[in-house]
Amino acid sequence: MTLKVDVVENTSGGAVTLTNQSAAKAWGNYTNSGTFTTNDSFNVSSTNDLAVGALTPSFTNSFDSANFATATAGEKSASYHCILHGYSNPTASTTNVVTASATNSALDVELVSFISCGDLA
Repeated sequence: MTLKVDVVENTSGGAVTLTNQSAAKAWGNYTNSGTFTTNDSFNVSSTNDLAVGALTPSFTNSFDSANFATATAGEKSASYHCILHGYSNPTASTTNVVTASATNSALDVELVSFISCGDLA
């Protein structure tokens, strides 16, 4: 059996509320070498380029606490094979995405992405 639809709405005609789902609740993809550029994002109202190797995305819809999970990824160039990624100091409404070289020196990477999962407020 195949179910084909274009739009799923609740009984009032609005967006469906997902319950007990592990879907990503926020993500962002950025170019962070030269001019900082937001390539695409979901549930991100703005992103600040804080310093070399540090971005702070702010969420449009906050998480219910700072206890959500975030994963990051980045790419510098063929000459950098090992880049450390992470996040720090999360709050319900923002987190810091950090990137560094294999020697743990702050580093702006050409492409950086993050994805956050958890319960929204």
